[in-house]
Amino acid sequence: TKAETDTKKNSNRTQVQGNPTVCIDAAHGGSSTGGASGNYTEKAITLSVALKVKEYLEESGVNVVMTRTSDKDVTNEQRVKTCNDSKASAMVSIHMNSVTAKGAECWVHTKKPADSQKLAEDVLKQLKSEAGFNDRGVKYGTVADNQENYYINSHSSCASMVLQLGFITDSTDVKLVTDKLDTTATAIADGIVEYLNGKAH
Repeated sequence: TKAETDTKKNSNRTQVQGNPTVCIDAAHGGSSTGGASGNYTEKAITLSVALKVKEYLEESGVNVVMTRTSDKDVTNEQRVKTCNDSKASAMVSIHMNSVTAKGAECWVHTKKPADSQKLAEDVLKQLKSEAGFNDRGVKYGTVADNQENYYINSHSSCASMVLQLGFITDSTDVKLVTDKLDTTATAIADGIVEYLNGKAH
């Protein structure tokens, strides 16, 4: 059965040495809905993805802190404090785009920090190969201004990125975060694990 193969696969997950901490940030929440399309809202999708990523990371021996685990308002300051207080090795903030395009992209600080860039490349690589996302690449700054930075990328004290996990307005991308949620979450976790294991050497 599917449940059996899932369990089998999970017990074989690549392990990370040294029990590092990763902060997973489900964007929006509470009164901040984010993008919406049909019955889908960004805040609900990012939370369901984040919770699955947490599960898979924990199976690889990663300690995971979450900025939210329910539908509630969280400020950017609170998100970054959660990350920095936990002394995380990496922070991944999960969002969805909402303009007419498709695919995943990662946003890192304009100074192009090598660790954040590597984290973003590893996650995008897995999203493309394992989950079939169109890879839109690593980008710098913010969607609105390439001289500005997302709060999370400016203030977290570890490798960090804003992951735009496809477009809520594209039906193919929405399927990848709903019907194929497990595959997508596994790909994100695998990318983070690859980054952490690369960092250790």
